[in-house]
Formats: sequence, C-alpha cells, structure tokens
Amino acid sequence: MTKVSVILPVYNGAPFLKQAISSILSQTYTDFELVVIDDGSDDESVEIAKAISDNRVRLIVNEMNLGLPATLNKGIANSTGEYLARQDQDDFSDSNRLSLQVAWMDANSDVGLLGTWAQILDQTEDGSWVSGGAHKHPVDDATLRWRLLWNSPFVHSSVMMRRNVFEQAGGYATEPERLFPEDYDLWSRIAKISTIANIPDFLQFYRQTPNGLSRIKNELIREGVYRVGEKNLGMSLQSSFRESDVRNIVRSLNGQNDVARSTSEQIRWTKALWNASSGIQSPKRGSYRLDVVKTWVRLMRNSLRKSG
Repeated sequence: MTKVSVILPVYNGAPFLKQAISSILSQTYTDFELVVIDDGSDDESVEIAKAISDNRVRLIVNEMNLGLPATLNKGIANSTGEYLARQDQDDFSDSNRLSLQVAWMDANSDVGLLGTWAQILDQTEDGSWVSGGAHKHPVDDATLRWRLLWNSPFVHSSVMMRRNVFEQAGGYATEPERLFPEDYDLWSRIAKISTIANIPDFLQFYRQTPNGLSRIKNELIREGVYRVGEKNLGMSLQSSFRESDVRNIVRSLNGQNDVARSTSEQIRWTKALWNASSGIQSPKRGSYRLDVVKTWVRLMRNSLRKSG
C-alpha cells in the first residue's frame, strides 16, 4: 500500500498528457502510485501512457466513455493510497507539490481536503505558454467555508484528500443532474465532515485550453455552480429568507445580475449575507470577517447594474 494515489483521468489528452505524467513522476516525494484512467479516448492518449516505463504508473482503460465523475470514482476504487491526489491531463505539478501536501496532511490530521494555489497559463499566437494570472484562493478553513456558499475556492487538479473522508462524503456524484460541477459538489460535502485548507504556494500550473472541460461545458458548469451555491447558501441561513433572494445573491456574486436591484432588495440581500456569515462554524471564525465585508461590497456593486 502506497501513501499517495495520484488519479489522472484522460479523455483525448494527447497534446499535454506526457508532461502531466512526467510532472508527477519527477516529484521529490516518491511513495506514490499514479493511476492513469482513460475514458474512451480516440486519440493517442493510451499509447502515450503505455509508452511510459515506470512501475509506479498503472493504466486503466474504460471500455466505454463513463464521464469524468464516474471515471474518477473508478480510478480511486482501483487505487490503494491513504491520500488521494488529483492531476488533470492539461495541467502539470511543481516537483515539490506532493512532498508539501503530504507534510501538511501529516501535520494536520483534521484536514481532509487540501488544495494549492495555481499559476494560470495562456497560449500565445506562436504556440508558447505564458502566465495568464493566478488562482490564489483563501487558505484558512473559515474563509474557505464562506466562499463555498457561492462558488468553489479550490483548483480541482491541485487537491489532495484523505481516502476515508472522500468515502465518508460519498465520492463524486454521478447522477445526471449533479454532473457539473462535480468538484464543487464534493467539496461542499467534505466541508461538512472535515477541516479544509489551501497551501499558499503555486504548486500547480493550470492551462486554459480551448478544448478544456471548463470551456466546452461552460453553460452546464455555470448552472451547476448556481445550483450548488443556492443549496449551500440556503442551508446556511438561520432564519427564513426568500428563495428568489438566495438565487439572485448567488448569481450576482458570480457576476450575473438580471436587472438593477431596488433598495429594498439590497437591504434583504445585506441581511441574508450577514445572517449566513454568522453561521460559519470554524475554529478561527474571525479570519473571514474582512472577506465578508469585501463580499458585501461586491454584491452591492453588482446589484446596481445588469450583467450578461
């Protein structure tokens, strides 16, 4: 049994798959297995994986396309590690990623989900990749719980989870109505049973590709974010609020607003936001207070204008 199982799902990932795999095999931490699971690719992905000679790599090939959540569950079911790490076919990891995450998890037994910051890479006209920004999500449990009320504060390909926490949370949802976004849905359930955190270091490199899932499934993912966010925010409120206000708050915080809102709506939204913030249960509750204020400012700003 290895300490870490890295799960790398593949679907037509030939252009960047070799680098994704190599970034794991070159980790300074060595007690891991890499489970590459192909979900019915019709490009050279399987051949690329088969050509890599390293006994830490195990290749699983689905007989038919199962979709990402079911493929992830299958890969995890066929792994042995105490810790489960994710890697995407388009992305690649810093060589110290696993070492730092394992050390963090070992030192913090209450943490069941641990992500990292990620450098965003954009492709230029000449085909090279350059920095296109960064995902610098909050790092502490309280602020992460606050952000989960309307969106996901984790980079999926950067996370490490405890197997027992993943199993207790029920794994990735595979029901058709919950397929997107499978990660935000899972993080929300893990947060109910475990402490969550991000390492404040850029340990993942995230490519924004035209064929990436976040691009080709953009509308489905956006609607899924709204669905999960409405559920999270609605459950956090300690008194009765209008469902329409919960719905519109989540959309507005994600940059979508149907119409400029009235003063009475802004007052109701403010009350709902403060009510939700008071329900955050975390050992260091005070750490997210400034973020609450910033969130309220953004919500009020967005409420004043109609967006797309």
